[in-house]
Amino acid sequence: MKIFDNRYRILSSFFVFSLFLSSSLLSQTDTSFQILPNSNLEIKPGGSAEISIDVFIPEDKHLYVKKVSALSFNRPTEFSIGTKGFGAIVKEAPSSEKKGEDYILQGKGSSKAGTYVLTVFETGGKTASKIPTNVVLEIKTQWCITTSEKCLEPKTIKKNLAITISGEKQAIGGIKQRGSSGVQWLSSLNSAKSSATNSKQNIFAIVTAPEWCGYCQHMETEVFSKDKVIKTLNSKFIPLQVLDTSSDLNKFKFDGYPTMYILDGKGKVVVAELSGDDEKSFLAAVKKYESSAVSPENNTPPPKEDSEGTSFTYIIKQEGKFKKNPDGTWNQIAGTSSNTLTETSRDENFIILYNEKEKQSYALPLRGKKAYYLKNNKWEPFDLE
Repeated sequence: MKIFDNRYRILSSFFVFSLFLSSSLLSQTDTSFQILPNSNLEIKPGGSAEISIDVFIPEDKHLYVKKVSALSFNRPTEFSIGTKGFGAIVKEAPSSEKKGEDYILQGKGSSKAGTYVLTVFETGGKTASKIPTNVVLEIKTQWCITTSEKCLEPKTIKKNLAITISGEKQAIGGIKQRGSSGVQWLSSLNSAKSSATNSKQNIFAIVTAPEWCGYCQHMETEVFSKDKVIKTLNSKFIPLQVLDTSSDLNKFKFDGYPTMYILDGKGKVVVAELSGDDEKSFLAAVKKYESSAVSPENNTPPPKEDSEGTSFTYIIKQEGKFKKNPDGTWNQIAGTSSNTLTETSRDENFIILYNEKEKQSYALPLRGKKAYYLKNNKWEPFDLE
């Protein structure tokens, strides 16, 4: 395939990152997400409460609920807490329909399109107080026009929750005795550093308080009990669990339980506050810090930066060379021809580029040897040299 052959020019209105509509064309508003029955919550230290959020979307638009595969480059709606000492997870997403590589929530105008149910956690073990704490819930979302797939700019909508801390911390069952088939946690930072040095692996560390922290127990049951997570942590990392009673606790900076880190063999923090509160998102978050590859296809290291640390070079069979410039732009070079590309997005798997002149989209791998281009609304693979 020739890089500038008109036969392969794509009218990629389907590619949502490349074409953002003006916010004046009915953008997302605060009233698009309505908390029911109200935003006043009462939570015990380390406990949780649930809230429901109704979503209203114009009939000709939709939002993305979740991805089907790694070849989805759209932005699903996400919820997070912007206030220290609190956290939130999606307990229940609205019923959605599969569209391409995503599940979408279709708008219904003045009728609600669906409802999210969130669990909100107190993660710091705060003492009880009659004075509510103002907690900011952040909703990152993006609407797209269903017929054209053109999208409005992503927006973060903020909602205020008034949370009153009442009662005292209570034991909530703790964690079950681990057998040989579970994560083989170490409990000493020095032991973890020694093991990491010998094995040349990174340390996965979690500061946690599963005896009284509801969010910590969620991680135990929904993440660390899963076979793929257990295998990954035991074979690719040195797993370290730092309890709230540990003498190593003061060696970590954190605002609430649980907090996860990637450390190197010397105990230096590589990543602080690592995310991932379910099996899939957790494995995606830790994948690039594995010290050895599971398979060449999925874990080939990304292209190395140049001597200035500012550019990458990809050479793709029949597509020419993709080179990142110090100013963040990209050039696609084939023979004496060169086009400028824009990096529109990236995740843990791919860098997404768009060639405005040729109306062509590309997905370059951050690991592995498969790249993709958009053809007839479908991502087609081709190989890196």
